[in-house]
Amino acid sequence: ECLDNGYLGSCRLSIHDVRPIANMPMKSDCKRYTFVFNGEIYNYKHLRKNFLSEFTFKTNSDTEVVLKTFIKYGTKCFDKLEGMFAIAIWDNLTKKLFLARDRLGKKPLHYYLEENIFYFCSESKPLKKVVTQKSILNNKFLQEIILFGEQSNTETINSKIFKIVPNTFSIVSLSKSKIKTESHSYSSIFQLQNKKNI
Repeated sequence: ECLDNGYLGSCRLSIHDVRPIANMPMKSDCKRYTFVFNGEIYNYKHLRKNFLSEFTFKTNSDTEVVLKTFIKYGTKCFDKLEGMFAIAIWDNLTKKLFLARDRLGKKPLHYYLEENIFYFCSESKPLKKVVTQKSILNNKFLQEIILFGEQSNTETINSKIFKIVPNTFSIVSLSKSKIKTESHSYSSIFQLQNKKNI
């Protein structure tokens, strides 16, 4: 999907709705938001039935439910999602990219920043192809793997490629002169469990 100053792409494994209309990138009806994600939302039927009755749905996919949950609740939508996911939502009005990763980090979400270009992907391999500087092994990451197993929530084997931390969403503000990123936590698995017990 070609955006004003970027591209979003996805290869989808169809599970909940195999029709082409459920493919990604998916645009909101108002055309403001464009959305891709890797993963599965376990409670999407519950969200659709109990929180999104004012919306008309074109698909039976969890993809459309996530998009409409974001439209209604903004970044508070991540508190409501149960599942494993790496999510990217482009807001064409504010020119912001929202990236979110599931609570336990089951789905990876990597990024690489090069001057005023921001790349992201659910896997790190494609990003290695766009790293313009010579790839540098991240010795700290290697030491942690050798001594303790994989430990870092943000670093990877490549010192130029980083990960979105599990249980967080990041906001990437894009402009011609500068890219600004900020990260926020959303409700943890423990907070989610407490809410269910109330």
